[in-house]
Amino acid sequence: MMTHARNQKGVSLIAAIFIIVVLAFMGTMFVSMIGTGSLTAVNDLQSAQALSLAEGGLQYALMTGGTCSYNYPGLALGSGTFTTISLLSSAVVDTMDAVTAVVPLPAAPPGSFVIPGVITIDAEHLSCTAVVGNSFTGCARGWAASTAAAHNAGAAATQCVITSTGVVGPASRTVQATVGP
Repeated sequence: MMTHARNQKGVSLIAAIFIIVVLAFMGTMFVSMIGTGSLTAVNDLQSAQALSLAEGGLQYALMTGGTCSYNYPGLALGSGTFTTISLLSSAVVDTMDAVTAVVPLPAAPPGSFVIPGVITIDAEHLSCTAVVGNSFTGCARGWAASTAAAHNAGAAATQCVITSTGVVGPASRTVQATVGP
């Protein structure tokens, strides 16, 4: 009986070492998951703050700029910065009556137009939803309290695009809006 007990003494030590290794591995995994969860939460927070900054920058530009001059580089706001850039695009319109929802252009509109978006012809604002061939289509006439009117050939269709980018830490978010010039 004595020899059988002597052979079993090392089994307890091996089992204890195995349990310690498994518990250490589980502890390491829990710490890693907590760290990853915290990092994800911080990234989500910074991304939301960057979006708020971009939207705030857009509102700031609209309140302080004028005639498509909405350029503000790297202004500090809260825990980050925002930058706004404006771009004025234009194209020439063929003759257009006061009721049509299609704006005919003699050539394809420049790629700098953002559609869906607002374009301005003379004093009328139009909210257009698509481009088909050489025309803006799905246009709501007399948008933003302007008056739908007939337009002569050669009238300029213009659009001001404002792009605002908010940055907080490594997070960056961008919003865009179209306004009449």
